This record gives sequence, structure tokens and C-alpha cells, in this order.
Amino acid sequence: MIKLIALDMDGTILLSDHKTIHPENIRTIREAQAAGIQVFISTGRLPEDVSDFLHRAGLSCAMVCCNGACAYSGPLPEGKPLAQHVFSPELANQVIDIMLPYHIMINAFEPGQVSTVARSESHHYHLLERGLIREERGEAALRASARKGILKFYTMESPDTASAFSPLMEALRQDLARNCHGIQITRSSPGIVEVMPEQVGKGLTLIQIAAGLGITPAEIMAVGDEENDLDMLERTGFPVAMANSSPKVLRACPLITLDNDSAGAAEAIRSMKKAGITKTVMLTGDRKKESHAVAEALGIDEYHSELLPADKVAWVEKLLADAGAGDTRGKVGFVGDGLNDAPVLMRADVGIAMGSLGSDAAIEAADIVLMDDDIRKIGKVVRISRKTLGIVRQNVVFALAVKFAVLLLGAFGLANMWEAVFGDVGVTVIAILNSMRALEIPRD
Repeated sequence: MIKLIALDMDGTILLSDHKTIHPENIRTIREAQAAGIQVFISTGRLPEDVSDFLHRAGLSCAMVCCNGACAYSGPLPEGKPLAQHVFSPELANQVIDIMLPYHIMINAFEPGQVSTVARSESHHYHLLERGLIREERGEAALRASARKGILKFYTMESPDTASAFSPLMEALRQDLARNCHGIQITRSSPGIVEVMPEQVGKGLTLIQIAAGLGITPAEIMAVGDEENDLDMLERTGFPVAMANSSPKVLRACPLITLDNDSAGAAEAIRSMKKAGITKTVMLTGDRKKESHAVAEALGIDEYHSELLPADKVAWVEKLLADAGAGDTRGKVGFVGDGLNDAPVLMRADVGIAMGSLGSDAAIEAADIVLMDDDIRKIGKVVRISRKTLGIVRQNVVFALAVKFAVLLLGAFGLANMWEAVFGDVGVTVIAILNSMRALEIPRD
């Protein structure tokens, strides 16, 4: 059972404008807290910055900030410190010495403010609005921060290149790894290099705090999108990647949800319910505890765990028998991606495989393949198929009706050549025009 949820901010709960928490995320966080689940915001941002977001959203969550370098029990100023790890002055100055020759934008995060070598109105807008940028700039400001205690370094070639891979920043990353010991290097975007003290990370800090609350890593769900989230995704029991995640994160997570501008995995279940799917059942080989937590989180009606491939087939046989009972004959669809799902995909009335994540055996066994692995489209598939089948029935009934009418008229000598042409070519043209309605995809 999930007892704690850790959520990244940028690229996860924030919209792409980096200024707003998605309203659906706010509602979901409140629902989780009302159910007794601890919710942590786990981010690379300063705690003062995160607190402002939470206050504006009306949320009260514990915070793991600066990629795990500090943590608080809630938004400031009420939140109490739970952890803090800063560079020693000697190590901080060593990092600064390596960075300065690259002539890049260097930001040093210290408790309560940020020092920078160059202020950018476009990039530092959120820090400037909150008065978190130190007035003094340049190398002197960085050295002053080193004496006070730096939580992390946040560097980029320029704000314009932060979202794209930068050879210069990659060279800096390798330089730091070779020549500076006792540090942890990560990134929150392809063109950014972030440096923290050794043994600091979102996951490590989160696990240590959770242990004090009596929560094990297996009972934690973590959601993120970038390399700086890997530490918590790899250490927790339920890692979930955003659809907009970096390739490293997508490879590391068995579960992938929608992008940060969308509502989340629960939307897929809601979509299927709207399409008239009366019952959702999860058949999995995973452990019971994890299966229960996922089924509960997604609103799945029934789940069966620790199943072998033969067990899955047996359960599908039972579902097929149940669907055939009663006055209405139902259909059973199965969604899978692995080699062990291939027999079930073949046995179900409708087998649906994942295109990019699915094994070759699963794809070959399936009736339908979702090429982009978006399970939201299952509901859309049902709606499209129902509309298409309705159009086919309309065309068949119309064609037969017209042809029988022309035959009867001809038998009594009341049909001439034009009625015959209409019964043949005319019906064909009308059927084609009616079929063109299938091009319009039905909405929810």
C-alpha cells in the first residue's frame, strides 16, 4: 500500500509555463492527503520558491528541495527543517575554480538566496519576484556564498540553451567528474549541470525522512521526468515517469503516465468507463502489495497478482465465461506488452498490445496495436469501432432495401432503366458518402 507520494515540480506537477501547478494535480494531492497519504514535493528549487507555489495553491506538503540538499516539514515559514547538507568552503571553492574558466552562467543556491555571476531577467524572474537573488554578482558573490554554505550549484551556458544538449556543459560535467571528488553531478534539463555534495540526492533524503515516519521505500510512489529525479525513482517501490521524461527516466520506470500538461494515468480509466467498459481487471505477475496499491490508485475494479502466464489465461477464460452469462453477451479485451501476455492476447475477444514497449510476440498476437503506448486511446478505439460498425450496418440495410425495392418494381413492370441505375450506382455513391463519416473521430 502506498503511504507516501513524492512529486517533482518542473515537468511533473507544473504546467509547461513553469509558473502554475495543474489544477487536477492540486485536487489529487488534496484527495491523497485526505486518505492519509503523505505527500512530498521533491524538487531542485529553493524551499522559499517552493513554499510560494504551495501557498498560492492552498497546499501544505513536506518539501525536499535543492535535489535533496535540504528538506522541510511544510511550506516556509511554518515548516521545520528536516535535513540540510552544504558544501564545505574548500570543496565549494574548488568547484568554482573549475567552473569559472568556462564563462557560463553559474548560480550558487544557499539557504534563503541565490548568488549568480550574471543576472537574467528572463531566467531568474521567479527568484527576482521573491527577492531571492543576492544583489552582489560575479565571482565575489560566489566566494561569499561558499563561506556561508552552498546547497547546490546550478549552471548553464545561457538561458536560451538550457533545454538543449550543450557540448560545453558536457565538457564541464566531465571536467568536474575527473578533477573534483566528493560531489554529486546531475541535471534537470539537457543543457544544465547541477552539482551537490556527495551522498546527496532526492531519493536518499526522502528515504531517510520516510524511515523516521515508519515508511519503507516499497511504500513510496515517486513521480518525475528528468535525470535529477532518478535518485528517488530508483530507490522507491512505485516509480512513475512522465510522458515528457528524458530517455533515461523512461527506461528506468515500469510505469509511464501522461505529460505534465495532462491530468494523469487515472484519465485512462475514466475514458474507458465513459466508453461503456463495465469492469476493469488487472492481471499481473507482480507482488500482491504493489498490485493492490496500483489498482487502488487507478480505480481498477478487481486485481489478481503473482500470476504465471497460464494463470492469466485461466483468469481470462473465467472472464469470458462470466461475460457470456446472462441476457447480454459481453466481450473481454486484454491489454499487455510482454512475452508472457501473448497467450492471453490471443485468447481474449480483443487483444491490445503496446507498439514501442511491447514484445514481438505480444504485437503479433494482438488484434490492435497502440503505436504510441497511450492507453487513453483504448476508449477512443472502442468509440471508433462502434461508429464504424454502425455505418457498415446502415450501408448494408440501405443497399438491400433499395435493391429489393427495385426488384419488386421490376417484377411488376414499374421500374425502368433509371431506377436500375439508381439501385446499382446510386446506392454505391450514397454508401460511400455515408462511409466518409468514419473519418470524423468521435469525441468523449
